[in-house]
Amino acid sequence: MQTLTDKLPPGNYVLDINAELSGIPIQKGIPFTVKATANTSKPTKLPVTSLKGNRE
Repeated sequence: MQTLTDKLPPGNYVLDINAELSGIPIQKGIPFTVKATANTSKPTKLPVTSLKGNRE
């Protein structure tokens, strides 16, 4: 299962919560940081042929 930090690039973020709980409004921002080592997914590489397009 992927977590939120697995899907985001490294950086500083704010989780913005705007909701209502038992009739009480909740508006809160929760800051968090995604470190470079937390995101282990590798960028996909396109084959060279896909970059050439149709040049006939």
